[in-house]
Amino acid sequence: MKQIALILAIFYSAINQNAQNIKFRENIDKDSLFNVAVQKLPIEMRGDFTKTYKSGNEQEKEFLLFMTLMPESSKQELIANFENKKTEI
Repeated sequence: MKQIALILAIFYSAINQNAQNIKFRENIDKDSLFNVAVQKLPIEMRGDFTKTYKSGNEQEKEFLLFMTLMPESSKQELIANFENKKTEI
């Protein structure tokens, strides 16, 4: 049992290490991105997001910005995409 837990921990850390290689370009103003990201969030989440963002290190800040600014698909777009690709599936 301990060996399985150890293997899973090593596997998780290896995946986590690769996931942390995402970087923004140096010429991007992260403060402007933060302001846009905050505006996209529901009002009740903004305080917690701001506190988490300001308390994080540079890598954590970039991850939060990356996750909140990812493009979103509407339900209609997802259904249309499924209908178009149904034969391929």
